[in-house]
Amino acid sequence: MSNLSILGLYDNPDSAADALDALHDSGFDSNDFDVLTGTPYPEGAFGEHVPQHRLFRFPLFGAIMGLTLSVFLTTTTQIVYPLITGGKPILSIFAMLVIMYEMTMLSAVVTTVIGILFESRLPDISMNVYDTRITEGLIGVSLVCSTDKKDIAVWRGYAKNSKNREYFIKNYYDVPTFDIGQHAPKINEPWYKAYMPISEQLKYKFIFCIEGADTATNIKWVMSCVNTRSCIY
Repeated sequence: MSNLSILGLYDNPDSAADALDALHDSGFDSNDFDVLTGTPYPEGAFGEHVPQHRLFRFPLFGAIMGLTLSVFLTTTTQIVYPLITGGKPILSIFAMLVIMYEMTMLSAVVTTVIGILFESRLPDISMNVYDTRITEGLIGVSLVCSTDKKDIAVWRGYAKNSKNREYFIKNYYDVPTFDIGQHAPKINEPWYKAYMPISEQLKYKFIFCIEGADTATNIKWVMSCVNTRSCIY
C-alpha cells in the first residue's frame, strides 16, 4: 500500500487548530496527521491527540532486568566456581552488592535512552514531507493518505427532497461498480446504507456529486481533495 503525504502551512496557532478540527470532523483518524512546529507549544495546544507517556516504565523495567541478571550471574558464578576463603559462605552478599548496583543502574540508563527515543517517535521514518519555513515560525499540519483506491464509484447522502437523487438511486442502486445509498433517518427505508465518513469515501477512485436543492452538497470537499476523480451528475 502506497501513501501520499500532504503538508499544510499556517502562520498562527488558531488556523492550525481549525485545520485539525476540520480533519477530525471529516473522519480522519488522529494517527493520520501530525503537527510540525519549531516552537515549543504545549502538547494538545492545537487540539491534536496527546498520547499517554510511558517513559517511566522503561527505566523501571531496565532496573528490574539488570538487578535480576546481576543476581543470576553472581550467584551462578560463585556456585559453579566455589572459592572458600577462611570458612566464609560461598555466596558473599556484600561482594555481590557492587555488581548488582552497577548492572541495575546501567540497565536503567540504557532503557531510559531507548524510552526517550521511543516516546519521541525517533527516528520517524514515516514522515517524508517537510518545509524549511517551519523553522522560521510557521506551523505545519501533515496528513498521510492512502493512494490505493477502490475501483468503485461511491455516494452517500439524503435523497428524500431531490428528484435527481431519487432517480439516480432507484436506477443505479444495484450496479456492482457503484456503492451508493442514502443514510436516511429511518434505517429500514429503501436503498438505505450506513453513513460513510469523508475519510472512507476518499478510499474510492470515483465520488458522485449529485445535485440537490441547488448544488451538490459534497462538491466542495471532493474538488479540494487530491487523487480523486469526481463524477458530477
